Amino acid sequence: MKKIYKTLLTSVVSIATFLSLTTPAQASTTTPESPVASIQEKCATTPKRVVSTDEQLTEAINTVGVNGGVILIKNGTYSPLTIKNIKRTGYNPLYLCGETKTGVVFKESNESEYTPGNTQTGIAVECSSYVTLHNLSVRNSKKGLYVRSSTNVIASHTTYRLIGEEAVHFGHTTQKSGLYSSNVQYTGLATPEYGEGIYIGNHLSNWTRYPKDCAIPNNSGVDGTNNITVQNNTIKNTAAEAVDIKEGSYNNSIVNNNIEGNLSVAADRSIVIRSSNNIVKNNTIITDLPNKDGITVYAPPSNTPPPADGTRWGTGNIIEGNNITFSTAPEFDTNDLGIRATFDRKQGKANYGINFLIYPNLVGCDNTSTGATRTWNIGTTKTCGVMG
Repeated sequence: MKKIYKTLLTSVVSIATFLSLTTPAQASTTTPESPVASIQEKCATTPKRVVSTDEQLTEAINTVGVNGGVILIKNGTYSPLTIKNIKRTGYNPLYLCGETKTGVVFKESNESEYTPGNTQTGIAVECSSYVTLHNLSVRNSKKGLYVRSSTNVIASHTTYRLIGEEAVHFGHTTQKSGLYSSNVQYTGLATPEYGEGIYIGNHLSNWTRYPKDCAIPNNSGVDGTNNITVQNNTIKNTAAEAVDIKEGSYNNSIVNNNIEGNLSVAADRSIVIRSSNNIVKNNTIITDLPNKDGITVYAPPSNTPPPADGTRWGTGNIIEGNNITFSTAPEFDTNDLGIRATFDRKQGKANYGINFLIYPNLVGCDNTSTGATRTWNIGTTKTCGVMG
């Protein structure tokens, strides 16, 4: 009997473990703690390898500090950088620290204006873990920072300017990573519809385009990018959404960011969420385009595989304490709001602060908007402060 009981107990634990790995957890209302202060201290006080050329940097990334190390990059201009298969742990992380906040620049072209035809990513991180980027800038490249199939990749005090498509992209099942205290400006200069400021996950059609040689699995075809934090950043002049969280992704935090979406010519909102169990909190959003939403939550395409718990993508999100301002008079119609959540992303025009038609989601009563018809649209209940 003891053997049967032990076998049964082991089976139950195994099932519970499987479900915990494949089912998005409920969003937490706790604001994540920023790591920036500890990163600054690490970069300033730890013995380090000093580099000043592309060749020195590449060699240092692959050799410095097997037990943990800091690379100090001297101010200057560098070619696009790829960090691949750098597998560290919490005990031996790798830090790439620029000499000053904006003095180290990775760029594809030396022109002062954006150069059409750029094909490279300023900084690409693939199949890597426990890599921190601090005081680095990307300018005049096709993409800014692209983190793929990696874990614990942190970018702080980084700058992205004059970018052809999206500025910062966490995708292909990247986990426990984030962007902190950074600046994004002028994206989508080559392809406006791909010009997001921050892009989390991938569209359903791109789920299978992940690095095949990475140790992180692709979740049976789902891009399960999760636990990405976007905090204390300034995001301005993006041609598409300032923040776009795609289907398949979950448990992300968009907190304390300043967003000005006055170049959002290829989008209908500043923040869009197609995924589940995210927290969007204490963001300041200013837009001067008529008929645009502040925050939109809607369901992804109907052929998207559902979450393992049987719910729908686009639910379980918490939207609290955001301030949304429409700085010019909108062309009001009966759909004008500030926060939008809808099952159909093509429904009506915009100018909502928050619009929730897909449920259950929670809109805090502390969200505010100026210049919209009303602050939120919350399905049939019209009740803030309630998950429903």
